[in-house]
Amino acid sequence: FLTRVYVMQGRLHPAASLCREFLDPLKERDIRFIYTAGSMKIDLGEVLCEWNCLEEAEQHIRDGLKANEPWRNIMTASFGQAALTRVLQAKGDYTGAMQVVEKFETRLLEHSQPREFDEDLRTLRIRLQLASGDLQNPSHWADQIQLSEDFNLHEEFYRLPLARIRLAQNRYAEVEKMLAGLTPPAAAGSQITRQLESNLLVAAAVAGQQRLPEAFGLIESCLALAEPEGYVRIFLDVGEPARELLAAYLRSAAPGHKLYAQKILDAFSLTSQASSPGPQPAGLIEPLTGRELEVLQLMALGSTNQEIARQLIVSPGTVKAHTSSIYRKLDVANRTEAVARARQLGMLP
Repeated sequence: FLTRVYVMQGRLHPAASLCREFLDPLKERDIRFIYTAGSMKIDLGEVLCEWNCLEEAEQHIRDGLKANEPWRNIMTASFGQAALTRVLQAKGDYTGAMQVVEKFETRLLEHSQPREFDEDLRTLRIRLQLASGDLQNPSHWADQIQLSEDFNLHEEFYRLPLARIRLAQNRYAEVEKMLAGLTPPAAAGSQITRQLESNLLVAAAVAGQQRLPEAFGLIESCLALAEPEGYVRIFLDVGEPARELLAAYLRSAAPGHKLYAQKILDAFSLTSQASSPGPQPAGLIEPLTGRELEVLQLMALGSTNQEIARQLIVSPGTVKAHTSSIYRKLDVANRTEAVARARQLGMLP
């Protein structure tokens, strides 16, 4: 129970230390069928996910779910399935993640529903759809849910995923109004992760309204909150808005958390390289992401931003953000130069 309290408080280092103190002797002595082992393996996996150690995190969580099978503890299973969904989503395995979501939903709907999972049961599926690049279905969901009775009763469960959707739609003022000053309510995961998510979304919304000094102050407060316990994954989960804001923050006059901001940007670069569909030429300022290569290929075919948005099921604003990033990485000023430069580098036929 103490490791779960640490995880929910966001105290990652004490949680990891306590898990290893308990689990290492079991491993050394090959002791099995310990009731609490599954729970602690999952707790350790959640910490490793926050540190962006995804392979190790997945292994611990899967081991924890397996260790829980003889006991069938619904709390342990639900914590593990929610955590595994996030890890698989982070690795880009959206099909695998959706299969876990379906197990999570089925198990909770068949049994009593612990209050810790009220929010995940309502929003885990839609978060995964949005992360996979599907904006159409989450947008429809957002419009419908805000008219529902459940939203009137439990608005706090919906604010963070709704804010993510509205940010993807470039509805910046709406995101800021929704989240400004918000302290997210308690839930199954880390409170610091939830606060960081809220603050990062507000920072991105403020930056989208061209109030950069204010956005820099917000991103600096996020870095100050994240650095002591080593949070990285939440920045990567927020995605391109967080990356662009961190890059701009590092170019500002006096970034107070320069080293940690650079560490997170480096993690973005490693993630981009891992998700890229193939090798990319040397000499780029930064490798293109898989989605940026898709946009570049459609640009080369002469597709407009509106046509690209329809084909990739994203907003025109998202396409515009991708094209700006492509121009920066290829060191060009427009579409014609981008396509020519990409062909020169062998990235396009």
